[in-house]
Amino acid sequence: MIDICGAFLEYYRETGIYAERTAPWIDRLGFEHVKQILLDEAERAKLLSELEKAGKREEPWHQTIQDTELQQKLYTVGSGEQK
Repeated sequence: MIDICGAFLEYYRETGIYAERTAPWIDRLGFEHVKQILLDEAERAKLLSELEKAGKREEPWHQTIQDTELQQKLYTVGSGEQK
């Protein structure tokens, strides 16, 4: 069931129009068409693979956590001297 939900999300991402809600999207594509795509094992696997790729983004705090010099630069309050 979770695989179908993930495939649904990815198929919607790929075929939806910006700001289009899911109900009009299903009406536009046809419920039977969407159902056929989601229940096809090969299509579902492809969609899940694409969703996984889309979700693999660099964690924004990773570099800051690892780099103490960057932490000093970003988070050290100056001595109050004006330049």
